[in-house]
Amino acid sequence: MFSDNVNRLFFELGTSNSDIARAAGCAPSNISRLRTGARTPKKVSPTSKKLVDGIFNYAVTHKMKDHLCRIIGSAAETDVGLKHDILRWLFEGEETVPSETGDRSGSHGILSFAYKLDRVMSILDMSNVRLAKAVSLDPSQISRFRTGARVPRLNQGTAQDIADYLIERISVRGKQEDVLELINGNRNVSELKEPFDRFFKGWFCDTSGTNDEFNIEGIFNHARNLSSLSTKDNESIKELIKNSKRTKRSVYTGYSGAQEGMLRIFSEAIEKKASDIFMFTNQNVEWIYNNPSFAYKWFVLLKKCVKNGTNITVIHFMDRPIREITKHMEFWIPLYATGKVRSYLSEGGNDHLFSNCMYLIPQTAALFGMHVRKFEDSEKYIYETDKEFLTAYEEMFRNLISECSPMMEVFANDGDKMREQLVSNLTGSKRLIFIRSTLPAYLMQDEQWDHMLSRKNIDPEEKGKLTDFRKKIADIVEHSLHYNGVHDFFQFISDEDLYAGKAVLGGTPYLEKPDVSYTPEEYSASVKNIIERLDSDEKYHFYQMTGNAFDNIEVYISEKCVIFISGVPSDIMFVVTYPRMVEQFTSYVESKIERYSSSRRQERNRLLRYL
Repeated sequence: MFSDNVNRLFFELGTSNSDIARAAGCAPSNISRLRTGARTPKKVSPTSKKLVDGIFNYAVTHKMKDHLCRIIGSAAETDVGLKHDILRWLFEGEETVPSETGDRSGSHGILSFAYKLDRVMSILDMSNVRLAKAVSLDPSQISRFRTGARVPRLNQGTAQDIADYLIERISVRGKQEDVLELINGNRNVSELKEPFDRFFKGWFCDTSGTNDEFNIEGIFNHARNLSSLSTKDNESIKELIKNSKRTKRSVYTGYSGAQEGMLRIFSEAIEKKASDIFMFTNQNVEWIYNNPSFAYKWFVLLKKCVKNGTNITVIHFMDRPIREITKHMEFWIPLYATGKVRSYLSEGGNDHLFSNCMYLIPQTAALFGMHVRKFEDSEKYIYETDKEFLTAYEEMFRNLISECSPMMEVFANDGDKMREQLVSNLTGSKRLIFIRSTLPAYLMQDEQWDHMLSRKNIDPEEKGKLTDFRKKIADIVEHSLHYNGVHDFFQFISDEDLYAGKAVLGGTPYLEKPDVSYTPEEYSASVKNIIERLDSDEKYHFYQMTGNAFDNIEVYISEKCVIFISGVPSDIMFVVTYPRMVEQFTSYVESKIERYSSSRRQERNRLLRYL
């Protein structure tokens, strides 16, 4: 929906109606009508042009052009091209690649669609024009697919047509061995367990992913692209508060009524600068997340509460489908990162007769509902301000918390604490999975480690802490190798970036400012260390990542926890120990291990290329 896309873009840019109106040269009321849905312009119209110009001018003035490109998935090289992509995104948001809000249509899995398409076309020496003509598309669409600016639906027409044509050209040109080497490092087509055509199509379209996997990737996307919780759009917030408090009803009906009552609760908390909000529901929560317009208002107001200093205590009810749990978690990640949210798990048995919800500002107001299951969308939700009832609700909530356990722990901007938690949670693990965009520092020789830190004059005390942490991680790895092994996903850097000093050591949590870079010689030595480990221990496996799916994030998975760390905009570590969630994260990575695993000879051959 056009207005939802406009609101999402304003939110991501941290801008307001007045800002964009000023940049576009129009009245703020014109922008307001577009955001509220009161007016939806034609795609080619003076109004749309004004809006696009305003967004573009604002981004340029505030040095946010690159950020804007990431949000809308633009790889345009000219201002005209970028404006075209803004317009396309606003009207065709369902086809865009991942924004920082976690759109799942983008670079998922270990290899992106753009990377695969570009490499196969290069092997075939095929131009955008030729492929476009063969599959009845415009060359500019192929260009966007190839650069990652857009991603087709992988299990439907366009991607399938492209795959079929590429298979035909691979056969005609006799390039099966070259393409097979690209996929798994092995040129022997006879070793395949299925026909090449089917094998290629499964790899190229990668249709094995499930909705659960997409939700897991959505969590990673949110964690690695944590947006600023700016509340610059005060004009929009004031309008939301005004609208949500327009009615003074004590009874609301159905999901639409519950939405209205919930926004009223948040608005009340903002105006009163409440110290706490308590939240719980064991209802199906699709009515919150599947309505983009409401979800946007919900998040903006809750975000403002957090910025005001309000503590949010939320109880997540876990007796629900795992897909709903992961979606729930994905939605909350940016708020968890503030440190103002305390989340708990209720593992109590589900009441198959009744469902409940409670949104409470202690001693101020509450939205409460108790319903016969499956009738939540027609029954009543009570908005309560009576002090006696509010005291009773608060007592109920605190009693419920006493029966819950923490869902997730969050640690921010504290390197010592993060390292301590990593060691504590991973010690004793019998199987480890690491996902990072840098080489594993724990395999580095001690002399190289000392030399790299000394070159940057790291403080001796800090150097001692880092060295001790590295040794503990190495010991944890050795323990796992005695049992079920270690699976290491990491990404190699290009020669151009390596010689430009962009191959950094470790990153979070090794260095709070990861500006210690490998020299080409040190990088080569580290690759040799990986080869030596691969040769000496059959339980050590590595998987080469390509693209940017895990830039700015490191992931550690054991049989008892999942830890993921975002390095942008600041160091934030999330620790998940809930067994069903750990199982889901592990299942996600298992699917990638199965798809991208290869023989040890093939693994070794991939590494040799980087010496």
